[in-house]
Amino acid sequence: MNITLRQLRAFVTVAETGKFTLAAELLGVSQSSLSLLVRDLETLLGLRLFDRHTRRLELTDAGHDLLPVAQKTLMDLLSVVENSRDLLALKKGRVTIAAGSLHAATVIPDLLKSFNRRYPGIRVIVEDVAERQVRELIVAGTVDIGIGMTLEGDSSMLAQVIGHDKYAVLMHKEHPLMRKKTITWQDIAATQPILLKPPSLIRTYLDRHLARVGITLTPAYEVALPWTMTGMVRAGVGVAIVTTGVLPVAERMGLELRTVSAPVIERELAVLTRAGYPLSPAAQSLRMHLIEELPKAVASYR
Repeated sequence: MNITLRQLRAFVTVAETGKFTLAAELLGVSQSSLSLLVRDLETLLGLRLFDRHTRRLELTDAGHDLLPVAQKTLMDLLSVVENSRDLLALKKGRVTIAAGSLHAATVIPDLLKSFNRRYPGIRVIVEDVAERQVRELIVAGTVDIGIGMTLEGDSSMLAQVIGHDKYAVLMHKEHPLMRKKTITWQDIAATQPILLKPPSLIRTYLDRHLARVGITLTPAYEVALPWTMTGMVRAGVGVAIVTTGVLPVAERMGLELRTVSAPVIERELAVLTRAGYPLSPAAQSLRMHLIEELPKAVASYR
C-alpha cells in the first residue's frame, strides 16, 4: 500500500475545513486535483472516507477513525523535517568529546564557553578520562571527537594537528634543580622522579625516546593522573615528569615548570576522529571550532 504524504494532507485538510473548495485553496491545488487525491486514498484503503451530499460534506465512521491517525502522522513528519532543518542549521544537536583529564580541566572549559556562544542549541558532553582512553572511546564509537597525541601508523584515526607540547619537569621552587640553568635528562635520572605509570601514552612515548639515547628513568613513584603528580610535587615528595600542558596548574599552585633538554622531547597534539565515519553537522561544527581555537591555547604552553 503506497499512501502518499500528499494524499494524507489532502484528506486532513478537507476533513478539517469541511469543504473541497476551501481545502483546495489552502493547499494551492485545483479542486479536481484535490478530489482525485482523496479518491485515490479511498481506493487504496478500500474505504469511503466522506459522505458527499449536495450542500454538505461529512466524514464517514471510517473517516472519523482515520482522521486523528492521519493528523498525528502529519505532525510527526513535520516534526522530523523541522528537526532536520534545525540540525542542518546547527540550531540543535548533541556532541560527545573525550579529552585527558588535564586538558578537560584546563583547555576544554574556555572552548565550550566560546562554542556555546556560537551554537547555544548544541549540547556537548565531555568524557574526561586518562589520555590513553581517548583513542579507545573514539574507536568504539562512544564519542565523536577526541583531543590527544598523534601516533605513527594509526590508520584508525583522522588527526588534525593543532600544536605541540614539550616534556618538562615539575618541581617545587626550592628544589635543588632550580639552581641549574639547563636541566638534562641525566639530571632527572639522578632524582628518581614521579612518573605516569604504564600504559600511559605520555609515559610510553617518553620511554621510547629516551631509550634511543641510552637513558632509563627509574621512578620513585608511579601514578595514574597528572593531578596526583602535581599534588605530590606541591607536598615536596619529589619532581615529576609532565608535559607543558600542566603549565596553567603549575602557575596556580606556585610550582615551577622547566623543559628538559638533551634531548628536548615534544609530542604532537591533535583533534582526533574515527577514520571512515562522517560526523554529524553538530559534531563537525565542534571539530572546526576546536581546530580554530585550540592552537591558541596550546601555543601558550610553549
